[in-house]
Amino acid sequence: MHSAPIKNIMAKQTWVYLMHDKRSGFHKIGESKTPVYRERTLQAEQPLIELVEAWSATAADERHLHKLFAHKRVRGEWFNLEFTDYYEIHLYFESNRKLSTNTTDIEDELKESELYRLQQKREYLTRRYIYV
Repeated sequence: MHSAPIKNIMAKQTWVYLMHDKRSGFHKIGESKTPVYRERTLQAEQPLIELVEAWSATAADERHLHKLFAHKRVRGEWFNLEFTDYYEIHLYFESNRKLSTNTTDIEDELKESELYRLQQKREYLTRRYIYV
C-alpha cells in the first residue's frame, strides 16, 4: 500500500529582508536564505541598493507584509514605504520574538538596531536643514 507523501507542516526558516534603492527611494520586501548575497546580486544591476535589515522568518511572513502594504506596491516586491512603515515591519518581527526583560539589554539591542541608526540619521538631517 502506497501512502501519499506527508507535507512538511513546519514552515521553512529563511530571512525576510528590507532593501532600499537610494535612487528611487523604493523598498523591496523579499525573502532569501542569504540576504547579503541577494543584496550583491541586486547591486550588480543597481549599485545604489542597500540591505536595511533582515529578520529570521518564514515565507509566510513575507507574504503577510506584501498583503499589509499592497496599497503601497510600486511593482513586484518594490514598495513606496515611509519611515513609519519600516517601524511597523520592525515591530511585527520584534513582537514575534522574546525580548529580554533586562532594560539595559533592550536599550543595547535598540542602539545596535538599524532602526535606531535610521532615527539618529533622521534627527541629524532634520536639525541640519532646520538650522542651515
